[in-house]
Amino acid sequence: MPLRNVPRLPTLQKNTVRKTTGFNTTSTSFVNVTDLVITFTTGARRVLLTASYRINNASTDLSATTFTVDGTNVGDATLGLATHETPTAVINQTITFVTDVLTAASHTFRVQLVNINTGTFNVTIEGTPTCVFSAIELL
Repeated sequence: MPLRNVPRLPTLQKNTVRKTTGFNTTSTSFVNVTDLVITFTTGARRVLLTASYRINNASTDLSATTFTVDGTNVGDATLGLATHETPTAVINQTITFVTDVLTAASHTFRVQLVNINTGTFNVTIEGTPTCVFSAIELL
C-alpha cells in the first residue's frame, strides 16, 4: 500500500574538512586555524560542530580552542570552549558544540586557537591529519 501525505524530510547540509599540515600560533587573541572553515546554507536549524585534533603547547602556558559562527566566538571570550595546559606533551582533544537555531541563510563555521598567557611560545596542532572539523545541520 503506497504511503500518502507523508511529509518529505528536508535535505540537511553537512561537511567535513581535514587539516593535513601543522598550525602554530603565539597570538594572545583568537586566530583562525587555516583550512578549518566550512560554509553552507542552512534552514532555520541548529548545527552540530565537532573538531578532533592533537595539540602541543611548547611550554607550561595555557591555550584555548573555540568555534566561530559567522565570525562570533561561541565559547567564553577568554577560555573558548576548551583549554589546554600540556607542557611539551602532545594530547588528543575533541570539542563539540550545538549552535542555537540559525537563520535560514549561508553560515561560516571556523576553528580558532589562542595563547592565553602573554609568554611567547608555540601552540601547535600537529599529526596526520592534524585536525578533523565537521559541521552537520540538525533536524
